Amino acid sequence: MYPVNHLLERITWSDYDKDIIALLVQDNYPQYSPLTSGLEAEVVKITSNDLCFVLKVWSKESRPDVSIQFNLLDRLNRQGISVSKPYGVGVDDNKNQVLLTSFDGPSITKLDKKKLHELVRILLQVHEFPVKEIDTEIVKQYDFVDYFYSRAEEHLDIYERLIELISKANLTYNHLIHGDFHLANVVESDGKLSIIDWTNGQLGDPRFDIAWSLLIMKIYFGERKAGVYYKEFLLRSNYSDSEMELFEALACLRWILLKRRFTVPMYKNTIFVVQGILIRNRYLSEKLLT
Repeated sequence: MYPVNHLLERITWSDYDKDIIALLVQDNYPQYSPLTSGLEAEVVKITSNDLCFVLKVWSKESRPDVSIQFNLLDRLNRQGISVSKPYGVGVDDNKNQVLLTSFDGPSITKLDKKKLHELVRILLQVHEFPVKEIDTEIVKQYDFVDYFYSRAEEHLDIYERLIELISKANLTYNHLIHGDFHLANVVESDGKLSIIDWTNGQLGDPRFDIAWSLLIMKIYFGERKAGVYYKEFLLRSNYSDSEMELFEALACLRWILLKRRFTVPMYKNTIFVVQGILIRNRYLSEKLLT
């Protein structure tokens, strides 16, 4: 666990909101509460003078340029996109990059039809962001395979299927995508949803963003909720069932690769659910799970 003693005093800020940082520094007794952390960083909630913030510390192996995320959040926030407000970016005394943002509530725990529709709305709002108005240093384009399927070539059954599908997908790179949109990266406060964790934000294909989100919904929240979610995407966009089936296959290959290389959340029926998805998708085979 990342040490939080005198945490704020150990940070050198490179870009920040002077009023907020001054407020935090003046508080001799801020409260620190660890939040659920991911594979890349430790996350701490800071409470000071009845205000709450989130500090994310990249103390693990991942070393992204966090200033890019800070600037992207700033632009999205000013554009009215449902994201956290960034307050500071810098490094701690161990040269770990840090990012301070607003605290916008806990992750979503209950899903109803209205909330599913709102999730669709805010993701499509991201995809409609006018990327031509933003610096290419803030929103970058990466190689699709290298970024989302790192070391896939070591798994030939996945890699060969991946290259075949990409040849059919007609990938585009002219929209902003989140890159990892699922319920753990959406928080809620007073009915307002906000998208967090923009580490993977980049120029990419909205269909892949949607397909990944839909796949995670199917696997971990059930076919019924995923069906409502998917139907709303089709109503609000021009995407077809056939192209989304192909992108679902791409998303499945990513999940299987992550399962092989790292760990993914596994519950009693997870493999059974994934097997069903693989069987129903004409581009895939359940043999990929073996």
